Amino acid sequence: MSWDQDCSCSCHDCPECDGGCDDDCDCECHECCSECATDDQNDDDDEDDSEEDEESGDRLITISRRIQRVSRTSYSVRVVGSIEGDYIQACANHGTNTIDVTEGLIDAMDDDELAFVISHEVAHFLNQDNERTREVIDQGLEATVEATRSLRGKGLIKQLLGSVIILTAGVAGTFVASRLASQEHETEADQLALEYMQQAEYDPQSAISALEKLYGGSLPNYDLWEGIVASFIQTHPEPARRGRNILKRL
Repeated sequence: MSWDQDCSCSCHDCPECDGGCDDDCDCECHECCSECATDDQNDDDDEDDSEEDEESGDRLITISRRIQRVSRTSYSVRVVGSIEGDYIQACANHGTNTIDVTEGLIDAMDDDELAFVISHEVAHFLNQDNERTREVIDQGLEATVEATRSLRGKGLIKQLLGSVIILTAGVAGTFVASRLASQEHETEADQLALEYMQQAEYDPQSAISALEKLYGGSLPNYDLWEGIVASFIQTHPEPARRGRNILKRL
């Protein structure tokens, strides 16, 4: 174990070290010095981590450039630690035209699988899915407000009760409509991603294994009740159905 000549630990002031220490110093006081014992190792670990991060970023940029060429769209990619607590995930940020990809996802996937994920997010940009979903929500809320106006001229009690019923039903209906629209957008993005993969000379068959890794190793198949509930509240289609839709396109 070596000790830094510039280490300021108080234990290095012992007279046996004469104010300093060398690589061969075996003074017992050094057994309590964790600072200089770990500095070299920490430096090596930091250097290794930096090299791994750089390699992940290089892979992501290389794949992204190939997808950019075939999709003819401009966007940037960014490596992040997690997305809303998920360490294997990617996300399109429509406001900045940026795609966030977690380090865990990059490490878990090969180039073909990663190309599917990037292509899928690019498809969201080109299809303007964020704006399309917002339009569904706006239309639903506008219809709800318009329905409440039909209560004008009714008695106060009827207006209050009617407004509560209409608003509750309208907001719930708008929520479900936005979820159904989002699921449709996800299916469209999957289909367009397969086209980009093929054009960029990546293997579209890898889309299935990419999905499996995103869902933790397999594509869950919901039962009837789970499927009904999921269709009302989830932004993505049922995983197994999503996989079947992709297979139909291969």
